Amino acid sequence: MNLLPESVLDTLPTGICIIELTDKDLPAFRCIYANHRFGQLMHTHPDTIRNQLVQAVLENLFIEWTSLPSFFLQALHSHQETEFQQLAAQNPEIKSFKLICKPIDDLRLMIQIHPSPEFDLPEKDCETRLIEINQELEQFVFSISHDLQAPIRHIETYVKILRDSINENTPDDWIRIISKISGASERVSKMIGELLVYSRNRNALPQKTEFDAYELVLHLADDISSFHPDQKIEWEIQPLPVCFGDRNMITLVWENLISNAVKFSGKKEKSIIKISSVEHVNEVEFSISDNGVGFDMRFVDKLFHIFHRLHALREFHGTGIGLALSSRIIGQHHGKIWAHSKPGEGATFHFTLPHKGDFTP
Repeated sequence: MNLLPESVLDTLPTGICIIELTDKDLPAFRCIYANHRFGQLMHTHPDTIRNQLVQAVLENLFIEWTSLPSFFLQALHSHQETEFQQLAAQNPEIKSFKLICKPIDDLRLMIQIHPSPEFDLPEKDCETRLIEINQELEQFVFSISHDLQAPIRHIETYVKILRDSINENTPDDWIRIISKISGASERVSKMIGELLVYSRNRNALPQKTEFDAYELVLHLADDISSFHPDQKIEWEIQPLPVCFGDRNMITLVWENLISNAVKFSGKKEKSIIKISSVEHVNEVEFSISDNGVGFDMRFVDKLFHIFHRLHALREFHGTGIGLALSSRIIGQHHGKIWAHSKPGEGATFHFTLPHKGDFTP
């Protein structure tokens, strides 16, 4: 076996110790090298391990350490990589180890110790720390979003003052710059608002009720159409069933999907938007399709990630939060959401909601 330099071994994340046979009759081995990670596992500096008998190094770690020298001798004579698993440890925080022995020559072995993940951090501590990190992240997002609102409002106020001061003598370049500042502040303001909604929604539990999906979609389609008076939109909305879930949350999902369908088909002579549903045994599947620009399926995984966009902002406005929020809401309802498309041929989005009897909060 070719041995890596100690400078390289010291950087490896695996605990590595090189042991040498000193007495084949006992048998006995001594440690001649230990890397930094091995020292961490033994709760000591690796230099203190050198020249110690392997029994002295490992007896405080493993309950059944007395059989290890015989195992090492057998591994040395086999000239093959050998594993010894499920070594019980005296430390109550450590459940098991996997020990791998690799013969170097007739006298030396490299041993690698792979502890169970609980060694580095007990499971209870992992859960606690994960909760703390999520809470810190949520507070950070909320604080940043909240703190940004005041300066954005100030910018919008100053832009309004500039707009009101425009007259026939105002240079065209100034008017264009004021318009750009106004548009940018509006986008940031909208992004902050949606980011706050996304953050607050993380721990929200669906308040489940039965509601008429058909009535909800008709209302949203009419409402969203009113914001696009110059766009010709043909709606094909099939009857939809009564569904079960949080009406406010599902309204956000439909609003995002319908708004996207209108937006991304806006460059067509006539937008054609189709909405339908299919009943399955345990769930209902809703679909919405458009005849818009579509997208390349190679990037479909990015669709439901926050701030990911598949089209340039100069082509289509948006914050990149809507689909991420929709995906989270459907997940909170134990449903699924997915999409398929071809560039230039529109897109279809699907999502499912469990039936009332199959809904688990």
